[in-house]
Amino acid sequence: MKQVLLFLFTLGLLASCNSDHVTSATGRVYNINTNIPVPGAKVKIAKRISSTFNVRYIDLDSTTADSQGRFDLTVTQDVSKSLIVYAEKEGYFSMLLGSPNSNLNDDEANSINLYPVPHAWVKINYDQLDPNHGIVVAKPSGSERLYSMSLASDTFAISRIYGSGTEDIDVFYNVSGTQIKHELIPVQTGIHDTVEVNIAF
Repeated sequence: MKQVLLFLFTLGLLASCNSDHVTSATGRVYNINTNIPVPGAKVKIAKRISSTFNVRYIDLDSTTADSQGRFDLTVTQDVSKSLIVYAEKEGYFSMLLGSPNSNLNDDEANSINLYPVPHAWVKINYDQLDPNHGIVVAKPSGSERLYSMSLASDTFAISRIYGSGTEDIDVFYNVSGTQIKHELIPVQTGIHDTVEVNIAF
């Protein structure tokens, strides 16, 4: 009898060790802040692995969103892990910026929509002929510039910016190199297009 019980216990232990962990994600990909689908987006499920100094993502499986932005993904693992589903497409910011946390419940069927941020651009027109007057514009959110933009003497600058939302343009006004005013100018950005901002001293 003891041998039978030992055999059954061992069999149960092996079965539990070999059990698969199945996690699925279904939903749609939309432009952020809209109900506009993003067809053709590459949707991936990845393991999120964090350490003392960084966070890594290891892709497990992927699919392509259909013409209505729909996707359906399932992954099977030997060991349950912290999982994240995200979307990628040219012309959109990476959804892995900022090292996001897991957004899936392991071992469950997850219903989730994804909202990548599209690229947009802002053109800043500066209307001022006095060479002693100038402005400094801080890097807009999503800009690839390394530094702020300094404008003087009736000119303009173009920068990438987060699209499909309201973003603030951070402007510092200077006279002879001395800051005299600071202003936040809200702009409504679009999807893959350019919004113009006119600034006069």
